[in-house]
Amino acid sequence: MTDNEFGGKVLSASQFSYFLMMNCFDDFIVLSWNVRGAANAISKRHCKELIKKYHPSICVLLETHVQFERVASF
Repeated sequence: MTDNEFGGKVLSASQFSYFLMMNCFDDFIVLSWNVRGAANAISKRHCKELIKKYHPSICVLLETHVQFERVASF
């Protein structure tokens, strides 16, 4: 197998560079949740449970409908 060969297919230099770049995301987990009312106790507990279960690299909470001051100690 040559340096630019993957699965029997020869990749161009740009394809190979892209493949190498994307390969570094094998263990990359994104947790994205569209949660309304993230400051209530049930949502906070559920969010913490999801983080403990999946150990995400990034956690994104969308449309929380919460003012920043209320989640400063989330």
